[in-house]
Amino acid sequence: MGTIVTIHVVQPAGALVDAAIDRAFGWFREIEACCSRFRGDSELTRLTTQIGAPVPVSAIVFEVVRFALMVAEESGGAFDPAVRGGNYRDVELGPDRQTITLRRPLTLDLGGVAKGLAVDTAARELAPFRDFAIDAGGDLYLGGLNPQGSPWSVGIRHPRRDRELIGTVRVSNQAV
Repeated sequence: MGTIVTIHVVQPAGALVDAAIDRAFGWFREIEACCSRFRGDSELTRLTTQIGAPVPVSAIVFEVVRFALMVAEESGGAFDPAVRGGNYRDVELGPDRQTITLRRPLTLDLGGVAKGLAVDTAARELAPFRDFAIDAGGDLYLGGLNPQGSPWSVGIRHPRRDRELIGTVRVSNQAV
């Protein structure tokens, strides 16, 4: 995913915590393996070589593409996962058989949504431990409370002033 992912569970380490963290990191690896446009062996790359025919895909790829198309539609195309050769309207979903049809040659870039799915899925793995933080290159999920027993505090960088915060938010059980 082109970023460093860190996971912090407030509860003391132990076999159950370590196993859950391993599973959480596993989701990042699996989603990247399926959804990367930069890996020649990814499911997404294989999909883009089959034009005009319904292609059966995994649940992960189907859901990420479905969500990306929903965001594209709701944003009037401002967000478009089709980066070369066409646009999001050239992608057809077949929910009955979990297929995707590309009507013309194009490249799909799911980077705008796949990392969020990985963060959400990892958060579900860690939910039994209640208090945890996941940071995937600035895409955060903050569960429960920080080690001091308070909501997590997140600094928002100023868009134009290096090393300056424009503000902070206090959150629990939310993505930022």
